[in-house]
Amino acid sequence: MTSASNTAPRLNRTICMHVCQTQYYIVIQHAIQFRMILGMLIKKHPELFPPEIAFGYKMKEIRVSKN
Repeated sequence: MTSASNTAPRLNRTICMHVCQTQYYIVIQHAIQFRMILGMLIKKHPELFPPEIAFGYKMKEIRVSKN
């Protein structure tokens, strides 16, 4: 098994947010509202996000939760 220090850095990351299912389905349909909520979470809990997020992020695709 390769040690963590020998692996290449991940360029893409997934952010999981804790929201109720009803709110999730409403927000995920509206990219601007989703970005506003994510922006508030980044400001409120910067320790949960990689420092590079300050330079921006891209919403690549929509993934449905596996609940």
